[in-house]
Amino acid sequence: MNIKQIQEILKFSGFSHEAQIQEILTGGSNRKFYRIKENKNSAVLIQNNPHDSDFAQYIEIADFLKGVGIGVPEIYHVDRKKKLILEEDLGDLTLEKHLKNTCKDDSQITTIYKQVIDTLILMQITGGKKINQCKCLKEKIFDYNTFRFETKYFTEYFLEMYCGLKINKSDIEDEFHKLAMKLVSEPLYFMHRDFQSQNILIKDKKIRIIDFQSAYQGLLAYDLASLLKDAYISIEDELQNKLIDYYLDSLNKYYKININPHKFHKTFLYAGLQRNTQALGAFSFLSLMRHKLQFKQYIPQALKYLCTTLNKTHEFPKLTKVVTESIKKNLTSNQRYSKRTKKEEE
Repeated sequence: MNIKQIQEILKFSGFSHEAQIQEILTGGSNRKFYRIKENKNSAVLIQNNPHDSDFAQYIEIADFLKGVGIGVPEIYHVDRKKKLILEEDLGDLTLEKHLKNTCKDDSQITTIYKQVIDTLILMQITGGKKINQCKCLKEKIFDYNTFRFETKYFTEYFLEMYCGLKINKSDIEDEFHKLAMKLVSEPLYFMHRDFQSQNILIKDKKIRIIDFQSAYQGLLAYDLASLLKDAYISIEDELQNKLIDYYLDSLNKYYKININPHKFHKTFLYAGLQRNTQALGAFSFLSLMRHKLQFKQYIPQALKYLCTTLNKTHEFPKLTKVVTESIKKNLTSNQRYSKRTKKEEE
């Protein structure tokens, strides 16, 4: 997109042709983002792929979540023909940056996570009750096939392509089927589907949510696992368990939803397995196929979460064996990479 095309869009929101335009480098998205600044005004322009099926969903879900009371970007202007969206600038303070740069102790970390969890619950429960008001989500269920798509993604891009493992797929297919069956019967609510620290922003001390265009009707534990088993942030088990308990207490206190804690902790473990396989598949795909090598740095943490959870459940021995092999492969590959980098520096 050239400057003239951007300026044509800006006239709808009070910016002049003298506004500063700067491309924002983003993560895994295929979309392009531009920050528009003039005097004290700023906005973000999103350029979507012409064939992006999520474009219309983004607009509809943004409107739906705003109605539910969730802090999403205010949309100023939409060009449906050119697939452009001009929206509120939420800034750059993600939850990830806030945790790494601002939070100095466990008390501050716990406080911000509780704020995020409060927002998550509102989105899940109130959004779930009103889900039929959002046309694009009426029939969009996170079902067995969706669970299996994620684990196939993990097998293909992480185990086979990234790690170079030659595996007998039937060895782990049965266990992935077993994992999907443990999750597929859970009650359905609003599910963000990518509720992690880079998609949660803080503006004016309030929680704001982005990248919700891939939302589904799905189980509660998946988004919570995405938050607390987030590969961008390392959370110790003790804090993780305290936050799960806070989540359950809040569900009961404010929404009269009483879930057996033992059962939910088990479901959370299964959802964490599911989510971390998806993350490893995504990081591998982005590194290998889209050449976004920055995502390689997050693979060890996602792998650590996956391995820890497998060791807790003891229910997936074949997958545990394959993941152990992948860890050895990654260690070897990282050692080779370090040696090669050191030689290049010399």
